[in-house]
This record gives sequence, structure tokens and C-alpha cells, in this order.
Amino acid sequence: MSKHTAQSNSWEDCSGQKYEMSNPSVLRRLMDVGKLVITEWDTEKIFNTALNTVVEISGAQRGCIRLFGDRGIIKYDCLFNLTEKDLKDPEFSAGNNAISQVCRNHNLFRSQDSKETSASHNSFAKEISSIQSLLCIPINYKGIFLGVLYLDSMTEENLFGDGEIYLYQILTDFISPIARRVLEQKKIDENDETTEEDLRRNFKFDAVVGHHPGIIRALKIVSKTAATDANILIEGESGTGKDLFARVIHENSMRFRSPFVPINCAAIPETLLESELFGYTKGAFTGANKDKAGWFERADGGTIFLDEVHEMPLSLQVKLLRVLQSGEYSPVGSTQIQHADVRIIAATTRKLTDLIKENRFREELFYRLNVIDIYLLPLRYRKMDIPELIRHFLRRFEDKYSRKGLKFSREAEAVLFNYNFPGNIRELENIIERAVLLCEGKTIQVIQLPLVSAADGSGNFPLPVRKPFTSAKKQIVEKFESEYIKDCLEAKSGNISRAAELAGMNIKNFYEKMTKYEINPGEFKNK
Repeated sequence: MSKHTAQSNSWEDCSGQKYEMSNPSVLRRLMDVGKLVITEWDTEKIFNTALNTVVEISGAQRGCIRLFGDRGIIKYDCLFNLTEKDLKDPEFSAGNNAISQVCRNHNLFRSQDSKETSASHNSFAKEISSIQSLLCIPINYKGIFLGVLYLDSMTEENLFGDGEIYLYQILTDFISPIARRVLEQKKIDENDETTEEDLRRNFKFDAVVGHHPGIIRALKIVSKTAATDANILIEGESGTGKDLFARVIHENSMRFRSPFVPINCAAIPETLLESELFGYTKGAFTGANKDKAGWFERADGGTIFLDEVHEMPLSLQVKLLRVLQSGEYSPVGSTQIQHADVRIIAATTRKLTDLIKENRFREELFYRLNVIDIYLLPLRYRKMDIPELIRHFLRRFEDKYSRKGLKFSREAEAVLFNYNFPGNIRELENIIERAVLLCEGKTIQVIQLPLVSAADGSGNFPLPVRKPFTSAKKQIVEKFESEYIKDCLEAKSGNISRAAELAGMNIKNFYEKMTKYEINPGEFKNK
């Protein structure tokens, strides 16, 4: 630990090196920034506060926080008393050269005055003569260079003393996780021309069935973030495949050879959840006859998936937050600190911001978990994927129960397409398993689908029971065909040939269906 003595205004770092501080309130001001990083989600507010604070306490006139992406491309600037025009002005060449030098060697650069610069940095001597003090500190996260904190003054010499610089480096440590989050989000937000074919060719996405644009967007996020250690929050209704996506993220990460540990926070009693997560020591409670490792210890080097994380009690949320912040935890009944090298993926069926307002979920934990957010659509909003999902589950259960050669009748498939599936993909899977088990011939008929008799308002199944069988059947099939053609066109932005390929149909037949239902492909362009 570093130590500050208020009476002497001195600062002692962890190696025992002592510094003199000109302003005893510096440490308190920087700690305020550290607290803001934990509690605030607004990136702009965090960076502006951090930069304003360090400019004020240092006495600098200008400053910036600059972040870089791949190949040194500038991705983000937070500026104080500087504009984008200033940064491109030849008079700022000294500052740009200092920033470039730090980008190359990842070491702090300081120039106190023009004489010092002339003596030790001849290439900068002419340029920097108007800058009396300059400081550029690298921003690193876990050894990875992300950007710089830059400060300068045109009037004051010897502005940046060793003691203050040490504290400014602590500030860059505070903001480095936020810098990482900004850069990762920039990657996702940038215009991405990656096709579904590219995604499935370059990543292990075979387990994810479907072509709906919402699913492809989710896969693009996974492709950009799986290889990082960023925490991910997966949101969606029950049965939408959150556990499947968590496994896909793990399998496409650098941790894929280490354990993937799924934990359902709603399935474990509140009194046992802490000991399951963090383990316990012998004698910690009645029945604890020996030490037991928790899931965090057993998942070392791998990924922990916290399903239904909103069910975690507030008291345990505090301890999870500690793990996210420092990687530290203590087993139940122990004061010994252990370290967890795990990535955390969390999932919820609830809107956590609502639970925060109700004081049922800690706001700072939400921000720590929600570095990357993935939302999985309910099945009723991605109906174009239902036929492929039907075939996928049919093949699975044919193999499982040795029932080869089964198929759904056209009417049965249309009924499934028109059903709203309140239980989402999990419900569809269960329906198909039941149909495979009960089917007596080779074709699964409408009568073998339990939703026909069970569907009510919750499933919104539009069965036209007051019509003759033939016309009712015709209505259901036509609605299925019309909606399916529209979904395929939407997925392929109105491209008829690609939509027909997606549907597995001859382009002539696809076009005939479009004509029959008066579907204009132009309505789906650029959607």
C-alpha cells in the first residue's frame, strides 16, 4: 500500500520511495475520481471529470485523454482547452510528437522546459520551445496499451513533479477499465460489413440456428468480444437461448480449453449460494466437515455463467462486485484472500434498471456486468427461423429416439409458424420432442401438436375453428407462406435471389409466392 502523511505533505509509494506533494488535497481529489469510476456508467462524464481534475490539480493549461484502436488509429478524444483543430495545428506538433513517442515505447514522457528538451530530446527542441512543461502518460489495462493522458503548460516550468506524476499514474489505472470498455464498444458500433457467411466460416457458431437479422447482430457482437475478457450481460425472455450463447462465447474465447461453469442463481437456495460460489472452510457452519472449493476456484482460467443473476441476494452482490473489481474473494468462514482468474457472463430475464430503482439490484454491479450487452429476441419476433429450428430439432430427436424419416405436414408446420411461443425456443424444442415420441407414422400432423388444444390468449394461436376445415387450413397455410416470404426478404434486404436461397426455394417458385401475396421486395431494402 502507498501511504500519505498529511502533516509533512509527503507521499510514499509501495517501494518506499518518498515524494513531496505541493497540494495535500491531491490524493483526496483523485480518490473521488476512483469512486466515480465504480458508480458512474456515463463514459463522457468519467473522462471529463478525470481530465478536469488532473488539469486543475496539476496547474496545466491544456490536456487530453486519447485512445487508440488497432494499428494506432485514433478512436476517442476527451479534450480540455483544446479542439480537434488545435490537435492538427503545426504549433501542436510537439504535443503530437510526444504522444507518438509514448505510443511507440509505452513509456512516460516528460519535458519540463526548452533547455531540458534541447539537452535530451534534440528532435523536439525547436518545436517545443513554446511549451514550458509537458507530460504524457500511457494508459494501460492488464499490460495492454490503450491510449495516453496528455498535459502541458505554455507558461509554467517544472510543473510536473515526481510525486504528482506517481499519483497521475494511479488516475490512469483508475480509468483504464473504462478506456477498455470504450474501445470495445467502438469496435461494435463501427460500420461492419461482415456477412453471416463470414461469421459462420470464421467462428464456432454451428450451435446457433437461424438467420434473422437480430440473431446475426448478436453473433457479430460475439465475434468482436469473445476473445476479450470483457464481462457480458445477456438479456432475453426465458427460453431464448441465453445459456447457449454463453457457451458459444466461451468456445470462441481464449479460455475455451478451461472450464465453463454454468450456475443458475435462482435454483440454489440463498443460504447456499455464497458457499457454492466461493467455497467454505472446515467448521464454517454445521455440516462443513472439510474444506470445499467453490465454483470460482474450480473455474480458474475459464468462464462462469451466472444465469438469472437478478435472483442473487444483495448481500452476495457486494461480494460478486469485489470479484469483478479486483478478482479477490474469501471462502465462507475464512479471512484468507483468494484470487479468481475467471471471465463472467451473466444472464437475466428481468430489466435490471427497473430492479435498481426498486433497490433490488446494485447499480454498480449492473455497470460492471454490462460492459457488453447482448439481447436475444423472443421467437415470436424471429418467425422466419421456425422452419429451420423445426428441422434442427427433428433431426436431433430422430437420432435420439431412432425414428428416422419423420417430417411435419405442411399444415402442422404452418400451425407452429403462427403460434406465439410464450416459452420461446425451449417450448418449440419440447413440442417437437413430444411429437416425435407420439407420431405413429412418418408424418407429424396438426392433431399431434399439444398447442392446438392448449393454446389460449397467452399463445395467441389464431386457429379459425368456426370455418370449414378446408378453408381454415388454407387460411393458416397462406398466412404462414406470406409471413415467411416477408421475413426472408427482410433478412436479405430485399434481394430476391438471396432470400430464395435462404428459404431453400427455387427462385421461380419464390417469385410466384411474392406475386401471389403481392409482396414488394423494395419495401425491405436497406432495412
